[in-house]
Amino acid sequence: MRHGEMAGTDSLRYAPAISPHRLPHLRSQRGSRGVLKLAPIAKLCGKSPACVDDSGTEGCLPDSPNTRQAPDSDCSSPIHDSWLAPALTGAAIAYLASNLLTSLIYDLSRSHDIPDIMSYSIAVMTMPLLVIAAVMASYVLFACGEPFLKAFRLEKWRWSYIPMAVALETAFFIPMALVALASVKATEYVRDNVAPEWAHYLDTSQQFREYLLNMDWNLFMVVAAVSVIVAPVVEEIVFRRILFSFMSPKIGVPAAFAAASVIFAAIHFRVADFPTLLALGCIWQALYIYHSSLYLPILYHSFHNAVAVLLVTMMRLGVMPV
Repeated sequence: MRHGEMAGTDSLRYAPAISPHRLPHLRSQRGSRGVLKLAPIAKLCGKSPACVDDSGTEGCLPDSPNTRQAPDSDCSSPIHDSWLAPALTGAAIAYLASNLLTSLIYDLSRSHDIPDIMSYSIAVMTMPLLVIAAVMASYVLFACGEPFLKAFRLEKWRWSYIPMAVALETAFFIPMALVALASVKATEYVRDNVAPEWAHYLDTSQQFREYLLNMDWNLFMVVAAVSVIVAPVVEEIVFRRILFSFMSPKIGVPAAFAAASVIFAAIHFRVADFPTLLALGCIWQALYIYHSSLYLPILYHSFHNAVAVLLVTMMRLGVMPV
């Protein structure tokens, strides 16, 4: 399977009298030195009574030169996002630690005759569990009492998200398949004609596909469950909510948008799948920004992985050519 492998103006000013949900997602603002810059508005980071400007208006933007902390606020961050930095650090450490623990689990399973299904299940779940544990610890310690659903952008559930996610997966399936096919052909050309010595690294997508096709059925079911249920939740929280929201006030929304999508694609370590994963990352990031909610990106991500699992299952059964 190749497709879906788990896979400004100066006149625009923030007007408190207007609902932040009716404002554009970005606005331009002139800083204290007169430099024009982009900043997330209340649509993205939320209106917070912990932030007031010099006129006493609540809900001002965090990067405003007139921003100051409300006297009755116990939170050091005007938008209650002080937990993002430790959450991002903790998630990175958990990711690195999980790779070491996975190797240890395999070594212990071989030396103690532990069944493969048990050792593999533990290994597969190690990374998401450690990452979520690090994120939750950072939220509990540093989120200043911000409600959980609001902090994780999970407070705006709509039943319409389900058909929307299905429609998006259907609409983008063929375009993504074409991108994946072109990427595979380009990778094969580079491997055969430009850099044959890099064949091992360029074939990571092919190796992953063969691994899925040849593993034991019980192990495949574990991978399928993690890919459809666990991975979309963990990855959307880490990349769309934490990483993007942490970077956007520092480097600007467009740069943070691009960086979060590139990192998401690169961390899968599958060269031929990089363009597809990058495109999907951009779509999911745009959905998060537009809806100020992770529900739709998570659902779309889950449906996309479910389609990938279905295609691999059909290949394993011989119903679909490999």
